[in-house]
Amino acid sequence: MNSWTHFFPATLKAFALAIAFMICIFACHRKKLPFSAYHTSVQQNHTLRQGVKGQVLFREGDFHPDGQPGNNARIYGVERTVLVYELTSQRAVEQGEGDFLTNVLSEYKDSARTNEYGVFQISLSPGKYSLFVRENSRFYSRVNEKGYYWPVEVKKDSISQITLEVEYRAKY
Repeated sequence: MNSWTHFFPATLKAFALAIAFMICIFACHRKKLPFSAYHTSVQQNHTLRQGVKGQVLFREGDFHPDGQPGNNARIYGVERTVLVYELTSQRAVEQGEGDFLTNVLSEYKDSARTNEYGVFQISLSPGKYSLFVRENSRFYSRVNEKGYYWPVEVKKDSISQITLEVEYRAKY
């Protein structure tokens, strides 16, 4: 009986240390998990009654032609500034190199900073808008088949959802 009482506290201490170590490892590396691993746990401010909410995801590495991640591919939420302009066509921007723009000539409406998971929300009046992601001093956005940059429509008393994928470091 004497040996059991000495064994149990030592085992319990070792178990507690192992759990604490695993929590530390997870906390230090959580941004390296794919966004889907913690996407559902992101708490958003539910006071938004009308506007846009969504997530900015960064894609890097090698992807298959269908968009599925390859061995070294990563998709994760990033902290960025999302800028809202009136609906913007390709004629209303100044092109930079690659996928970047140096200037948007449409009317600026609002902006929001994403959280560490890339989640954002912006209160907007009903209307049609284009969204851009600030990458240092440049703008990043994608054109749809009609020639508009990341278009989103806000209707009265509704919230539009969008995922903005920044993929200039992705290879397909």
